[in-house]
Amino acid sequence: MRRRTTRSATPANATQGLRRLGLGMPTPPPFVGRAPERAALAQSLAESAVSVVQGAVGSGKTRLARMVATDTEAAFALGVAFVRVLPGDRAIAVRARVERALGALPGGLVDALASQQRLLVIDDTHHLGDADIATELVAMLPGDGALGRVLFLTRDSLPLPRSLGAFQLELGGLDETAARELWAHLEETYGPTPAAAVDAAITRTRGMPLALRREYARALSGAAAWTIDALSADARVALEALSVLRLPAAPAAVAAMMPVLAPEPALVDLVSRQLIDPLEDGRFVVHDVVRDEVL
Repeated sequence: MRRRTTRSATPANATQGLRRLGLGMPTPPPFVGRAPERAALAQSLAESAVSVVQGAVGSGKTRLARMVATDTEAAFALGVAFVRVLPGDRAIAVRARVERALGALPGGLVDALASQQRLLVIDDTHHLGDADIATELVAMLPGDGALGRVLFLTRDSLPLPRSLGAFQLELGGLDETAARELWAHLEETYGPTPAAAVDAAITRTRGMPLALRREYARALSGAAAWTIDALSADARVALEALSVLRLPAAPAAVAAMMPVLAPEPALVDLVSRQLIDPLEDGRFVVHDVVRDEVL
């Protein structure tokens, strides 16, 4: 057991998968399942000015929103704007960021959403207080007949007035077929796990994607796979840098923060442990659950 805890570089049984990846070239895990939720949310964006996706941490709300945004991009001539609410944010600050994202003048948000075919996605809305949501946030929402759409992503129920007629979607875990498909992709990419590992993981996680990936990492690399102190020095430094940055960052940005670090091997190690997520454009991002643990 001690050997597992102190082995802090790339897991031996993941070597073949990582060789296929190449340094700095991991890709996001596939989007699996969610066909009913995906269709329902796309339909709601066609019919409702305001939609809400509520789900527990790690349920895949942001990934679902991005997939649906791609599905519906033809309906939004001026594109999609993603704005994230950070811990401690006030609605007035979020409003200012939204206005910049939409290219609206200060105070012109409501008019912009009313007249522009845009999709505005506000992620992590649960970080706002109820009073802020009920007053400031509701005041910026489009009314009936607006061309724009607003999609809220949240862990908690939002105190929105019923008069908004907001569409509500509650996101649970993946069904068993999708959970096994995700696990199979991870095994193909990073290495096989014991035969019964996937069954136990689905039972423990109830199909929650992030939790399922954590269980995969533990089945592959040992119980310490997500233990920050068990990482190699370079991997720990890279993870700390990404956690401080908060936003998706390229390897060059990590190297700029930590000049003594060779970032690519450390980032690939972190990806193999499912501690960070690679994006299609070559950047990497840390999930809130991991960031909170690091910070």
